[in-house]
Amino acid sequence: MGLGKFIGVEVLSENEGFDTSVHEDTFVSGWDNDLSMLDDEDERRFCVMMQQHGAAQVFKDQSEVRELWARLRKDRPELLATFEKFLFKVSAHIQEVHLEKDSMEQALRRRECDHDKEVRSLYEEMEHQIKIEKDRLLYQVGGHVE
Repeated sequence: MGLGKFIGVEVLSENEGFDTSVHEDTFVSGWDNDLSMLDDEDERRFCVMMQQHGAAQVFKDQSEVRELWARLRKDRPELLATFEKFLFKVSAHIQEVHLEKDSMEQALRRRECDHDKEVRSLYEEMEHQIKIEKDRLLYQVGGHVE
């Protein structure tokens, strides 16, 4: 009806003797002929939505999300906005968790590096003390022999 206003088609009511089931079948079969264009447009909309919500980087395999999005768009369009908000929140939460994980991994790497430096320093100090003690003992043994 909305598109009909723009192109000048009048919508006939059921009272005027128009069989709506025939009209609906014709309309649906018209879409079937151009299904590839509809899929491309749906795919483009889905990709744009995923990019806008930051979900494209979060979900490696988007096929299940895309399928659910397409089914909602077709069967329950009133729920589509809620689903997109849910995707946005989930994506944001997953990204936060990834950032937190990365931060923790960096902290652990820093601690490991600091620990390695500390162990290396203690090892070098121990070797130095052993060398001093060894030299002292050799000096004492050499001094007593003469």
